[in-house]
Amino acid sequence: MPLLSFFQFAKIGDKEYTISEIARMMYRSGYDFRQFVATSVPVAIAELIVRLGHLVQNLHAGTSLKEAIPVASNRTVRRKLIIAHGVATAVNAGKVYFTKNPMAISWAQIMTLTRYLVPEVRYLMFGKDAEKARMVEEVVWNGYVDIYAQTSRMEAAFAAEVLVI
Repeated sequence: MPLLSFFQFAKIGDKEYTISEIARMMYRSGYDFRQFVATSVPVAIAELIVRLGHLVQNLHAGTSLKEAIPVASNRTVRRKLIIAHGVATAVNAGKVYFTKNPMAISWAQIMTLTRYLVPEVRYLMFGKDAEKARMVEEVVWNGYVDIYAQTSRMEAAFAAEVLVI
């Protein structure tokens, strides 16, 4: 709560409250740590379902138990968690939008989505996938350059010929 008092920007709602004012109103209305723990229940359920599903999927594929345990550093698990928490965050955002109640924001959900999204974005921008994407773009670009050169030569050859009817 004290950290949110530094956010003196963003106009939210009909009365255009700042983030700091909303945090203060939430605290006065009983939205404290107990409420945070209560909104963490859907986050925990999503984590449990995704991780348990990944474990069962890997065990069914014949992987050993040690290798099948889902950890967030595994890209597949992280991407599944991003999808699950992204959907849950979108549902929460829809709830906040339609009820016009900014106090219904699930900070636990937002923090969890951010926790998985930041490493994934960093991996996509600077990891092996970024290098792979640059290599594919180079191959595609070279293909376009070759096609352009061939069509230019063909166009010049056809322009030199006279069509007599």
